Amino acid sequence: MIYQCTTCFGWFLFPEIHVNYNEAPWSQERIKTFGSVVERTRPYARNMKLFMEQRCGHEATDGISVLEIGCASGFLGAAMQELGVKYVGIDIDRAGIKCAGEHGIRAYELPAERASELQQRFDFLLAFDVFEHVDNPRQALSEFLKVLKPSGTAIICVPNPDGLMAWLRSYEIVNWLAKRILGNTRHIIRSIDGYWHNIAYSRESLLWLCRSLKLEPASISSISINDPVFGYVQPNGKLLYRLVEWIARQLKRDAQLLMIIKT
Repeated sequence: MIYQCTTCFGWFLFPEIHVNYNEAPWSQERIKTFGSVVERTRPYARNMKLFMEQRCGHEATDGISVLEIGCASGFLGAAMQELGVKYVGIDIDRAGIKCAGEHGIRAYELPAERASELQQRFDFLLAFDVFEHVDNPRQALSEFLKVLKPSGTAIICVPNPDGLMAWLRSYEIVNWLAKRILGNTRHIIRSIDGYWHNIAYSRESLLWLCRSLKLEPASISSISINDPVFGYVQPNGKLLYRLVEWIARQLKRDAQLLMIIKT
C-alpha cells in the first residue's frame, strides 16, 4: 500500500521493503564496467567542481573536500580525485566499497545514518538518488550536518514524485503500457516501486524534514535526470527519453528534485 502523509506530504510504502544492497545487480554491473563509468562521469565531475567553486562561494582551489553518501563503486570519486578534490565515500554495498578501495579511492562501509563515525568534516556532502533508500531520513539528515564544516554545503537529489513519468505511472494503465512496451517489470507509483524505494519526497516533505531539524534549505529545485552537473548517476541519452525530458521541462515536471542546504 502507498499512502501520502497529511503532515509532511511525502509518499510512503507500507509495509516497508528492506533490500540487501550487497546483491544489487546494478552495483555488480558498475564494478565490471568501472573504467567506462568513470570515463562517462568525468564531464559531470568537472562541472560539479566548477559549481562548488563558483556558485557555493568556495575559492577556485584544488583543496575542496567532499563526502559522497552512497558512493557505490566510487566512480565519481575516481573522477573527482583526478581534479584534485579530497574525496571520501560511504556506502552499505560491500562489493562496491571493495572495488573503490582497489582503485585507490577512500571509501568505507557505513550507512548514511552513521556518517559522523568518520570523525571528519567536509566542505561538501553529496547524496544523489540515495535519500529515498535510507531507513531513517531525519537521523540521516542530522548526521549529514555533523560532518559538514561550518561553511559547508549539502547537495541532495531525489526522484520527483511529481515528475512526468512518476506522475503518469501513478495510473494503472500507464504501468501496464510500460511493462508491455518498454519491458519494465517494476510497478511504480510516485517513484515508489515496492523494491528499491520506500519513500517519495515532494518539495513539501523535503521542506518539512528540514524544518523538523530547524533548518531552512537554500533552495529546492527540479532538474532533469540528464542534468549536465548533477545527472551523473543514471543518465539516459536515448532519443525517446530526450523527448520525454523536453516535454517534462515544459510542464515543469522534471524527473529529480535537488535540495541545497548550507550550514
